Amino acid sequence: MHVKMKTILHAFAAVIIFFLTDSFCLELVGMAASVCGSAILLTALYTGLHILNVWIVVFLYSKYVWKVSLPQMYLGKPFPALRRCMAALAVPLAVDAVYFIFTKGDFKTGCDTQDELVNILFHEVFGSGFRVAVTEGMIFQGMLFYVIQKGFGKKAGILISAFIYAAAGFILNNGFTLHGADHAGTFLLLFFMGLAFTWITIQTSSVWLSVVIHFWYNVLSGNAYILHIGTRQDFPAVFTYTVRTGGICFTDIPMPSIAVFLALMIMIRIRMKKENQNNAE
Repeated sequence: MHVKMKTILHAFAAVIIFFLTDSFCLELVGMAASVCGSAILLTALYTGLHILNVWIVVFLYSKYVWKVSLPQMYLGKPFPALRRCMAALAVPLAVDAVYFIFTKGDFKTGCDTQDELVNILFHEVFGSGFRVAVTEGMIFQGMLFYVIQKGFGKKAGILISAFIYAAAGFILNNGFTLHGADHAGTFLLLFFMGLAFTWITIQTSSVWLSVVIHFWYNVLSGNAYILHIGTRQDFPAVFTYTVRTGGICFTDIPMPSIAVFLALMIMIRIRMKKENQNNAE
């Protein structure tokens, strides 16, 4: 009981770190915005501060509270090879391909000025892409998963850390409202993403390949400002694809993304079983 209670407290601390580091950096960037009007500089500041902040807090927590090294928390080597980083592009491209092939829609281009294009690309690549992938990978697939599996075992650690990842990400973006099929679908997608990222972390012994996949997905999957795919287009993007028809599976529920991450999980599980069989032999 003592071990499980300790695990719950450490898991709670990981979630607190997730929210507080983001809030702290947003406050600093808000203060900087009063003296700097450059969206690129503010995005760079936010990205650098947030990653550095999370890294320092996780390092101090692992060293002085858990008394373990960062590699033990899946935050060290091995780093993914270049071919794996490029292969990770298949995840968002598969999601986009499902929409383009199986739905009818309107494809348009936006960004009237070059400055607008540069700002959007910089924000998506470094802010929504790199920053989110690295910080969430360090906290949820690194620190949180390590903590939970130590107290509850690996299988429970995978499920619980994925659920907390989904809950924290959903609350950060949507608050505590869970009404409608689109919100339920978003939560389900985040849960499957958490499962896939955690299994990849186990299979590779580090979080970094899952971080790369997360990065590519955030930047190119059609859910942000470089390419936005949806039934409603209420904000500008570099490219938009507005779905008009495609059946019940292609509404605001992110069914293509859910299907792709399910397929990714199946592939990971098959590979892990093969590796276990080879090691047994």
